[in-house]
Amino acid sequence: MKKNIYLGLAIINGIVLYAFFILWSSVHGFDISLMLSEIMSTTLSTAIFLDAVLASLVFIVFVFFDQQKLKIPYYWLSIISIFLIGIAFAFPFYLYLRERQIERMKLDNNSTT
Repeated sequence: MKKNIYLGLAIINGIVLYAFFILWSSVHGFDISLMLSEIMSTTLSTAIFLDAVLASLVFIVFVFFDQQKLKIPYYWLSIISIFLIGIAFAFPFYLYLRERQIERMKLDNNSTT
C-alpha cells in the first residue's frame, strides 16, 4: 500500500513539473541560458534552485549507500530522473523502489522459513 502512495506521488509530481516546463518552453523555447538567467534573477529563486540542487546531492549520497544495503534493482533510474524530471519525482520514485524491494525481501524470508 505504502509503495503505491509513493508511486502516485512520483507520478503527480512528475506531471506538475513537466506541465510548468512545457508552459515555460512553449513561450520561450528550449533556451537553457534564458532558463538559468531567470532562475538566478532573484535571490529567492536562486535560493530555491540551490535548495533543490543541494537536496539532490544529499539524495544521491543516500541512494548510493541505501541501495548497497538493500540491493534495490533499478535504483539508478531515480538518480537519472533528478536530471530529467526533478527531485520532486526522483525522491518518491526511489521510495517506491525501496518499499518494493523490502516487500520482496520479506516474502523471500517468509518462504525460506
